[in-house]
Amino acid sequence: MNKYIIFFVGLITLSSTCAKKDENCTSDAHNSITFLNNSKKKIQFEIYWNYPDSTIIGAFTSSKYEVVLPNKTQTRGAGPGSCWESVFLGLKSNKEWIYIFDQDSLQTIPWETIRKTNRGLLERRVIDINYLNKNNWTVTYP
Repeated sequence: MNKYIIFFVGLITLSSTCAKKDENCTSDAHNSITFLNNSKKKIQFEIYWNYPDSTIIGAFTSSKYEVVLPNKTQTRGAGPGSCWESVFLGLKSNKEWIYIFDQDSLQTIPWETIRKTNRGLLERRVIDINYLNKNNWTVTYP
């Protein structure tokens, strides 16, 4: 009897922790964006939700995401059970800012200086679903 109780409690716990599928994510939706570094620098990509305000806000942790080495890629997912189409639908503007930082600058310049002066910021780019579809869901630097 105890085995059955443990089994049912485990089953209920497991079913309650499973991620729900996002209704905006159809079979042709995209769970990831690929970032391609075609430069000779080590870089990091950061997605900011605050379009059209291009001000760098908040704290940035350079260890949050992997460094993208020259001629390498990094993939960023939308989250469990979600897709990027749904992420963009949830934004007022349906757009995001992609900030591309020089990794060496992130290691040597204090974040507050980067945030206030943009030193170490290589590029600020607006992306949306149309941009991503046109570029095969890849953001390429430069």
